[in-house]
Amino acid sequence: MAWLILPAGIFTADYFMKKKAESWSEEEPPRKVLGGHIILQRLHNRGAVLGFCQARPHLLAGCTAGLTAGLAAVYVWLMGRSTDALLKTGVGMLLGGSMSNVWDRLRRHYVVDYFSFNTKCARLRKIVFNLSDLFIFLGGFLVICWNALRKS
Repeated sequence: MAWLILPAGIFTADYFMKKKAESWSEEEPPRKVLGGHIILQRLHNRGAVLGFCQARPHLLAGCTAGLTAGLAAVYVWLMGRSTDALLKTGVGMLLGGSMSNVWDRLRRHYVVDYFSFNTKCARLRKIVFNLSDLFIFLGGFLVICWNALRKS
């Protein structure tokens, strides 16, 4: 049962961050924080990363909701296993992040993104993320690590 806290906590933290970002004024310029390394700004993303599938939001919402439901089923199955903590952690992070973004797609018809990294790489600087995105990336990385460790 303790494993339910991970995706629920990610969902809740991102929910409140998105709520805060939605309160920012449209005219408010981006703000630099953490020594200028992070740029806070609000973006309504109607597509996936880099605007992918922006012209077909219903298809994107349906696909992501279906994938999230499948991921939830896998996570429930994993919770019953006593081993594979790295895998459970990774899948829990993936699930929490994807649930938050799917919630946005179904309720708002867009995903609220609110920060970017102030790097020398202009392409990376243009991508605006949310907390869920980071947990999706980190969860995917942990699943890849689990798979690599399992095979060695």
